[in-house]
Amino acid sequence: RIEYDMRMDQMKKNIKDQDKIDTRERKLEDAEEMYEMRKESITKKFDLLIATLPKIWEIGTLALAQTHIAMTTAFGGKGEELAKLAAENREKLLTDLASMNIGNKSKLAPSEAKPIEE
Repeated sequence: RIEYDMRMDQMKKNIKDQDKIDTRERKLEDAEEMYEMRKESITKKFDLLIATLPKIWEIGTLALAQTHIAMTTAFGGKGEELAKLAAENREKLLTDLASMNIGNKSKLAPSEAKPIEE
């Protein structure tokens, strides 16, 4: 009887120990899964940022060109057509930028905007 009780106690202890090990393994797996999800999310956001930087640069450049053309127009009476073209291209770039989806690189094709010539 004593030997039986000792074996039962040992089995119960082994089961508890195994449960603790299983719990630790599950927690570790959950932590690894959460890490991978966060890493993937950050990677997607970074990829989107990298993909949109050229568009943002173009918009800024066109805005600067519009300002320059407006000043030229105001002081020299020239450049109305160029200002209109710059405004149209800027709107197209803004539309292109707004239509981009995270992770969908097929929509990140270069803009078909016309170059501005001075």
